[in-house]
Amino acid sequence: MGRLTLAALQNLVVYFVFYLLISTIAPYSSYVLKTSTGISGLASGMFVIGILFGRLATGAISTKASPKKVLVPGNLAFAFLSSLYPMVRDPFSLIALRFLHGASFGVVHNACGTIAAGVLPPSRRGEGIAYYSFGQIISAALGPFLGLRFVASSDFRNVFLVAIAASFLSFGLSFTIPDLEKGSGDGRSRPHSLRLIEPSAVPVSVVIMVSGLAFSGIMAFLSMYGAEVHLSEATSQFFLVYAASVLMTRPLSGRMLDRWGARLVLPLCLSLFAMGLFALAFAKSGPAVLLSALFIGLGYGNVLSLGQAEAVRRVPKELIALATATYFVFLDIGAGLGPYLFGSLLPFLGYRSLYLLMGLMVLVLIPAYGGLLGLLGPKARGPLETAQGPF
Repeated sequence: MGRLTLAALQNLVVYFVFYLLISTIAPYSSYVLKTSTGISGLASGMFVIGILFGRLATGAISTKASPKKVLVPGNLAFAFLSSLYPMVRDPFSLIALRFLHGASFGVVHNACGTIAAGVLPPSRRGEGIAYYSFGQIISAALGPFLGLRFVASSDFRNVFLVAIAASFLSFGLSFTIPDLEKGSGDGRSRPHSLRLIEPSAVPVSVVIMVSGLAFSGIMAFLSMYGAEVHLSEATSQFFLVYAASVLMTRPLSGRMLDRWGARLVLPLCLSLFAMGLFALAFAKSGPAVLLSALFIGLGYGNVLSLGQAEAVRRVPKELIALATATYFVFLDIGAGLGPYLFGSLLPFLGYRSLYLLMGLMVLVLIPAYGGLLGLLGPKARGPLETAQGPF
């Protein structure tokens, strides 16, 4: 099996654990540990805050070590921390575990993503990353679907057992992925660099930060929203429709990015994402909920991979790891703050008004992205050119 395929399989397994737990931890904290919605959201989102710190550490380590040397120990820590969930008995221990577990995920995901981006030819990086991220989309369907089924039956024990088994599978997979050759995007050719952020990746990273903030509100509270409006059956199928929507369109969106560039493709995807959030806010029936999932898949599901491809498009190979880390650091900030922020707003706004607010936030991103690109991005070029040469 090629490195890209193995990296994609690794990505699928670790993201399965991520989605399984993030869709069930808030209900677990609320129903079992008897916490408020704000604390439940914090327990859910703290994993993503941990990812932020893990990525920052990985960005610094990548200047001295190859991705494979980061990937294996990161997976070992990820599996070990997964095994601790059944022992947690109070919300503060759960929040601490979520932070540490998230940090280990950040290490694994950044190393795996660096390997994937480093082996792709520059002219097909948008399409290649779209295929690589298929594993994440499959996990985005399977993890919440299984997790919400467990939540419906209050079977949190099996949630944790499945997460533990998948985490140790991920650890085993990490030994099978070959390392990058020196200079193939692992960052080691610039050991003197101490930067934690790649400036050229900031505009698209701001887009994904706000998008991730909005999507985290769906991830953390969809099951509770479904229960309140008596649409639990539809919300349990939400991520299956979301994933199917992305799987059908992501290769096409990747080719569109390679051909036309992010200035045209990203605004289209953001518009579809906003439409999906508005549809979810006004949903009064099961089909309406599933229609919102379709639009959110077309929008946010494609923004994720297109944004990552755009972040690495404008840098030389030795800075791919740093650009990748920058992109996901911003995503982690948004996704980590979202559950706590929205959980705190829920008592005042309610679910429907909250999803309307998210939709408006996403719409504002369309003009904001153009402005940021003009201020922070490199001078406009063709879709396959960068400041460092053809990309």
